[in-house]
Amino acid sequence: MSGLTLVTVPIGNSDDITLHALEVIKKEQLILCEDTRVFKELLKLLNINYSDKTLTSFHDHSEQFEVNRLISKMKEGESYVLVSDAG
Repeated sequence: MSGLTLVTVPIGNSDDITLHALEVIKKEQLILCEDTRVFKELLKLLNINYSDKTLTSFHDHSEQFEVNRLISKMKEGESYVLVSDAG
């Protein structure tokens, strides 16, 4: 199934993450992050192995061609998770 799933992660206390957010993050292979370094630290705290995942930086300053490329990929059947680490 293609598409985009939005996941917000807790600010400050990683124990506040929802079960659904954990499930989505563990399952998905392609994850768009505001800051991959911050997200990797959260994954370590949550004991989630990310060695088989593709983490890509995606934020307010991402270029329009990147947005268009991701939309095209979703239309081709790929799915992504967009993780907001800033609330």
